[in-house]
Amino acid sequence: MVKREVLKIVNFLEDRLKEHGLHNARLIVFGSHATGQAHKGSDIDIAIVSDEFEGKDIFERAKMTQDAEILTVRTYRVPLDIVTLSTREYREGKSAIVEYVKEGAVIPSRSPPRSSPSSI
Repeated sequence: MVKREVLKIVNFLEDRLKEHGLHNARLIVFGSHATGQAHKGSDIDIAIVSDEFEGKDIFERAKMTQDAEILTVRTYRVPLDIVTLSTREYREGKSAIVEYVKEGAVIPSRSPPRSSPSSI
């Protein structure tokens, strides 16, 4: 899958997240699509970073993103691997997954958020 297609899918996901109430998210593509090592059938690894995840557990976060994820998968027929992080977890995190996400590519938002987000 070429970068343009990945960007189109990520932008679609971002729009669906906003439609479902998650307005201050930053999306980061990491893994094989960020490093150029993706092959046919590779999933797209996407970190969703938002202040709105602060204080929420994995199940609450999944409820916040699941509708947008499902619509994206159904529309593009592509497997996604989603990681949700609060802005604080992204900034201060020392886990392997956070370090891996930080090697990815931040996808610029196409529209300004409703309120001023914390910069990543």
